[in-house]
Amino acid sequence: MAQFTRVQMAQLLFFLRERDIAKALLVVKDVLSSMRSSGQSDSSSREATDFLGGGVGRAIRDGQIVGHPVPPILEKLMNLSQGSKADIGFSISDIVALGNQMEFTDFSVTTVQNWVKRDVKELIATPQSGKKYSVEQVATIFIIEDFKSSLDFDAIRRVMGLIFNDPTSDEDDIIHPVDFLAAYSSIFEELRMKGTPIDEVAQRAHELVSRMDHLTEEEQSTVERALVIAVLTLQASNFQLAAKTLASTTILSKRLI
Repeated sequence: MAQFTRVQMAQLLFFLRERDIAKALLVVKDVLSSMRSSGQSDSSSREATDFLGGGVGRAIRDGQIVGHPVPPILEKLMNLSQGSKADIGFSISDIVALGNQMEFTDFSVTTVQNWVKRDVKELIATPQSGKKYSVEQVATIFIIEDFKSSLDFDAIRRVMGLIFNDPTSDEDDIIHPVDFLAAYSSIFEELRMKGTPIDEVAQRAHELVSRMDHLTEEEQSTVERALVIAVLTLQASNFQLAAKTLASTTILSKRLI
């Protein structure tokens, strides 16, 4: 499975929205190439599909073109025509398949169906690309997926309603969903690239455990890992609380205006 970062997924959606298919495929190629170079998967999965050099099923490994299957959703994107005037649309199955190419996600068809039919249907609206969902609607669903880790559906509806307004039209958005996804993804990626706080937490845990002379080396390792897990769990809870508090104050301030 490909592992798009949020930034890469936002780039892909941006180019699809702008109908720049060639650049969209370059994003996919870069993701698969990075899998090969960073060793994220086994030897057969480290092959990077060379979309521009030969089409579906052709990949680069050690400088050679070899056969390698790609996820069907990415294969579908490859078949898009650069000059086509037809709207680019996604079925719910397409959205789930594309979303699961992204790191830190676990989409299911049932979940997304519940969102579009009941839970947050007013944020997503009915399909805007014929019988399928538009690129902006796909971005909206990805944003909901990120928000739901900290916010309930009521808070999600209120916060997203402040910036996207009427989901049936892009004209009144303060910022479009694709652009909003790109914005917060870039901030997240910048902070992650600094190597904190996980690296610092691990270092502090190691320093603390190294003073526990009564423990065996294996026991120290176990305690060290448990400490890191506990600290990161607590930190995640703090982040969730901060997100919920900010969402509440944002909603309240809007009511007072």
